[in-house]
Amino acid sequence: TAFGLRNKFLFAFATFFALMAGALALSVAYLDRLGAGIDVILVENQRSLSACDGMELSLSELERCTLHSVAWGAAHERGMREGLSSFIRFLTQQQQNITEPGEQERTAELTALFQSLSNRVASLLAASGGPPPPRSWYQRELGPGLAATRAAVDDIRSLNQAAMQRKSGTARHLAATGRRAASLALLTGPLLLLLFY
Repeated sequence: TAFGLRNKFLFAFATFFALMAGALALSVAYLDRLGAGIDVILVENQRSLSACDGMELSLSELERCTLHSVAWGAAHERGMREGLSSFIRFLTQQQQNITEPGEQERTAELTALFQSLSNRVASLLAASGGPPPPRSWYQRELGPGLAATRAAVDDIRSLNQAAMQRKSGTARHLAATGRRAASLALLTGPLLLLLFY
């Protein structure tokens, strides 16, 4: 009858709009999670990468000044002290930004390596004004310390870069899931209309 046909149409349209509303809500929820994931990537991991860049620059300055001291016998006290101070500032930034599994242990290892390196630089500063240390001292004491500290910084950088890639993949998966849900609703609605026609 006409009344029954009308009810079928009303039911089909109601079902279609319900599916659309559900797909829209699901898409919004996925997009919210996607936005939150992007915020985490930009704020947390980028802060650690920035700290690693700063520590790397500080180590380069420290290495330049100590090599000059060994080669020319004139200690760059100001440069070495600034290098140490700068490294400590960026190390503190990293210590306050532990967000990934294993990052706490790597940061603790970096802190211990830098403390050892700092003690060696302090001995060079204490000898300022006297005869320059032999090159063998740099190769035996300072060079390995600089290399080990730099490797620890690179380790933390790699950890955070890997985390950014992982979170980016999760964000892409959430976006794709939202698109699939919306597409499914758009395809299901017309099929229901045909079914109840």
